Amino acid sequence: MGFFQGALLGTPLSVWHCARCDSYECIGSLDELKNKPDLRGLVEPLDLHRPFVDDITFHCGKCGAEMKRQPEVIDCWFDSGAMPLAQWHYPFQNKDIFERCFPAIISVRLLTRRVAGSIPCMLYPLCFREALF
Repeated sequence: MGFFQGALLGTPLSVWHCARCDSYECIGSLDELKNKPDLRGLVEPLDLHRPFVDDITFHCGKCGAEMKRQPEVIDCWFDSGAMPLAQWHYPFQNKDIFERCFPAIISVRLLTRRVAGSIPCMLYPLCFREALF
């Protein structure tokens, strides 16, 4: 797993930085974010993916300057590893369903093909265990 700067695909880091005093703040929840001083850029309908999450700013708790989100994203394989938890919103909801279904069985096979001569195309066929649903 890695961190990538400038990539659009991947999980945006929930880390904001203040350029004035060089402090960092990791936001742990949407409620925490909504309670930040002078919050700007959080619009409805809510979309916390890039590039929309990059517009969210708030004032630094130490010096009052504007804090901006770090541009890096987490490699998209992190999402695959978090899938068994995220699909059921565990531990916040559906604890009984999660415990019945864990561990999740997911099989991902990457096929690289060339389409139309020179355009690389990656395919991700998924296999699910029917008993989980």
